[in-house]
Amino acid sequence: MKYKSSILIFALFITMVLCASTSYAAESKVVAANATNDEIQSIIDGAVDGDTIAFEGNEYNVKLVVTNKALSFTGNSNKTKLNAVNYKPVFEFVETNGSSFSNFTFNSESNLSGTYLIYGNNVKNLKITNNIFNGTNVQLNLYNPVNCTITDNLFENSTGNSLELVRDKSAAYGLYGNNTITNNIFRNHKDVIRLRTENTTVANNIIDNFTGIPDIDMASMAEGSIAIYFDLEYADGVIYNNTITNGDIGIKHKDKYSQGTVKPSKIYGNVFSNLTIMCIEYANADHLYHNNKFVSMNVSFKVSKSTSANTVKDLMVNNSYSDVNYDIVDSNSIPYNLKPAVIKLESKISNNTVFKGSTVIYNLKISNIGDFKAEEILAIIKIPEGFKTNSSSVSQDIFSNNMWYVGSLDPNGYANLQLVLEAIAIGKQTLSVNTSYDDGKNDSEYQNANISNVSVNVELLGTTITLSAPTKLLGATSVITATLKDNNGKLLINQTVTVTINGRIYSIITNSKGIAIVHVKNLKKGSYTVNAAFTGTADLKSSNAKKITHKVTAPDLKIVNVKKYKNTYKITIQNIGDAKSKSTELKLAYKNKSKTVSVKSIKVGKSLTVSINFFKYLTHKKYKKTATINPKESFKESNYKNNIKKLIK
Repeated sequence: MKYKSSILIFALFITMVLCASTSYAAESKVVAANATNDEIQSIIDGAVDGDTIAFEGNEYNVKLVVTNKALSFTGNSNKTKLNAVNYKPVFEFVETNGSSFSNFTFNSESNLSGTYLIYGNNVKNLKITNNIFNGTNVQLNLYNPVNCTITDNLFENSTGNSLELVRDKSAAYGLYGNNTITNNIFRNHKDVIRLRTENTTVANNIIDNFTGIPDIDMASMAEGSIAIYFDLEYADGVIYNNTITNGDIGIKHKDKYSQGTVKPSKIYGNVFSNLTIMCIEYANADHLYHNNKFVSMNVSFKVSKSTSANTVKDLMVNNSYSDVNYDIVDSNSIPYNLKPAVIKLESKISNNTVFKGSTVIYNLKISNIGDFKAEEILAIIKIPEGFKTNSSSVSQDIFSNNMWYVGSLDPNGYANLQLVLEAIAIGKQTLSVNTSYDDGKNDSEYQNANISNVSVNVELLGTTITLSAPTKLLGATSVITATLKDNNGKLLINQTVTVTINGRIYSIITNSKGIAIVHVKNLKKGSYTVNAAFTGTADLKSSNAKKITHKVTAPDLKIVNVKKYKNTYKITIQNIGDAKSKSTELKLAYKNKSKTVSVKSIKVGKSLTVSINFFKYLTHKKYKKTATINPKESFKESNYKNNIKKLIK
């Protein structure tokens, strides 16, 4: 057991020694201000993956090589200047994966063809950030790069291509690519970006002032300097949100080699300005151009014999043009002219039928559906006399006297106007609009757009009458009311309404509440038909009320039974009328003698019995007696015939 334990301890010791001999901690190494090229190269050779090498000096003359290492190089805050020596690159990266450099100024006095500031061979994940590249023939050349990032750099003054991403042409598609070029500034170059790699993203860069041939011969369509050159059928990518100005050719697509077909790219959201030719197409590839702006150039596209001009045109979507002479020129110099500015009018109304006095919303949209900028656009709106303008969505200096001064519209541009109109006359009202404008291309000063008409039927506002005639007791004053409203529910005041009661006509003016009131006295008991009418005005329709019935009711008391017991009379009274009676009295009399008793009110159809203790029977037995209900006629009844009853005993 002792022997086995010793072996295990020895094996553990050997393992620890081996691990210690192959593990290195990343370090930050400093390049002294006075370091020579050999001293710097020695630092690089002694560094391991993950080390940072910081240059503390302001300027060095170097030709450095980084092989199979992932190192980070940083300059000082003044962007350390690294000068090329003997036409060699300042940095040469070979088989590296994960290196980076930032805060340097790379400089070369040599403009010889084939000289570089930075050269990379089979590099992966190389990050180039916040540097200045100045001079030489090619400033940055990466061969077979993968996942490399070039961002926030300034590239100036090269005599060849400022930046090249190239590859082994014989290798299969998909091996080299996914590189990104963003937020850089390129200026004062012959050519700018040359691409032979796959799936390259070129975004948010500024490319300015690249010229190779001072005046391009349009007859021969000779080519000049190029901003972005897809120099291989494998090369493809996305080109967006770049500003490319002051040069010869914006984008060139290379003709295919024998190995394969051209891969399509997407080019969108870019601004191409002050160029001779925006793009040259040499192959049948579906490169999609959309939402780009083409400003101040001779030709947008030149295409070769192998490419259909109409095919290219089909792949140009939602691009805008301003001051461009020709849209597409084929290899035989036959121009496919751009469409001049074309103004389209679209009118809409909020309602096709409205009432007089109401408002309608009128919307007008003016669009430029041509390829040139439309200038001096004036829209004249004919508003009929049946409408007046209450308000406009634009200021008075833009819309005045029914004229809308639109000004100018870029291709695909549009402008909107909204008017709030009040209907002041009935009938069919038609609004029309036409425009004059400069189409940006033709010699004639003004063009006319399509005329756009909309019609509105203006009708009188409808009215309604609502009658009310509460039931009244006989003798009371009947009150008839007629309420007049428009169809919007507004009460109409100071309007004459005729009210008819059983053929008798009353003309009444509505009060501040829109009500016409009729007071009628001395109507007999019974039912009365009530109607009302409004003859209308210049703004309001006539209307008739729905007929109603007005009732005048009355109580009718009747003595229906009399019973006598000695000197006591029990008298039953019934209300046979159609209204409740009021309290009254019952009188029992003979000759000039009488007695009375109070009688409470009696509801319709109900009966009430009262008792009267009369005089001694022996005194009046030989005389006839009379019982009378409501003897003083203290309230009106329909008649009083039933109120008296003669008694024999």
